[in-house]
Amino acid sequence: MLQTNSELNLETGFIYPNNSGTWSQLAGATWAAWNSWNNTPADPLIWVTETIQVPYNTTYNLKIETIAQGAVSYEVYTSTTGAFEGEETTTTINAGATSVPSFSGNYVRVAIKVTNTGQPTLLQDTRITATDYTIDLLLNNIDTSSLAGTAGNRTLALPRAISGILNMTVVAQDVTAYTPNVYVTDISTTQFVTALVTDKTATAPKVGVFGIDGYARDCIVDVRIRALPAGKMSGNNLVTE
Repeated sequence: MLQTNSELNLETGFIYPNNSGTWSQLAGATWAAWNSWNNTPADPLIWVTETIQVPYNTTYNLKIETIAQGAVSYEVYTSTTGAFEGEETTTTINAGATSVPSFSGNYVRVAIKVTNTGQPTLLQDTRITATDYTIDLLLNNIDTSSLAGTAGNRTLALPRAISGILNMTVVAQDVTAYTPNVYVTDISTTQFVTALVTDKTATAPKVGVFGIDGYARDCIVDVRIRALPAGKMSGNNLVTE
C-alpha cells in the first residue's frame, strides 16, 4: 500500500507534497530563482484517504471526483475486514484508463496520486462515492455456434462494456433434435438440453449448452445479464458510463 507523502495546509485547506530538499541543494542559487520553501517536492504527491465503509455486500462501482493541480491517478484498496494489513485487494487506475473493474469488500481506502505537469502540485478536494446502480443487458435469439470458443463454453459478445456481473441467466430455445450419445437408451431423439453460465467475468462472460448425455451442444439461447456499468477515467475523475 502506498504511503502518504503530503500534508494538509490548514490555512489554505489544500494538500501539498512534502519537501525532501536540503539547504545544501540551494548552493549557488540566486534569490530570484528561489521562489518556494519546497525546493524538492515529492513527486508524485500521494494522499491516502481514511477508511471508507461501503454499505454493499455485493460488487459495486466507485465514483471519485478530484480537483488538483497535476495529473491524477489512483490506487484503490478494498478489504473485507478493514485491517489493511496485507489482506486488501489493490486496483491501479492510471490516467486515461478505459476499463476499470468493479470492487468488492466493505472497506475502502484510496491513494490519490498527483504527478507534476509543470506547475507545483497540490490536491484541493476529492469526493468518493460508492454506487450499486445496475443495468440489464438482454441478448435475444443468440446462436451459440456463431460465438467464439468451443461448444459448451461460448464467449458472449456484449453490446456495451461493463465492470461487473451480479446476476446472469441463460435459457435455451429452438434446439435441434439429437440422438443421445449413450450406450443404451429407449429414446431415439430428444430436444432436452441444459443451459449453463460457465463464466461471469465482465470482460468475457461465457455460456454452455449440454444434452442429457452430458455432451456439449449448440442452439439458440436468450441471455439476461444484470451488470454494473463500466468504469473509466474522465480527466481527473473516475466515472461510470
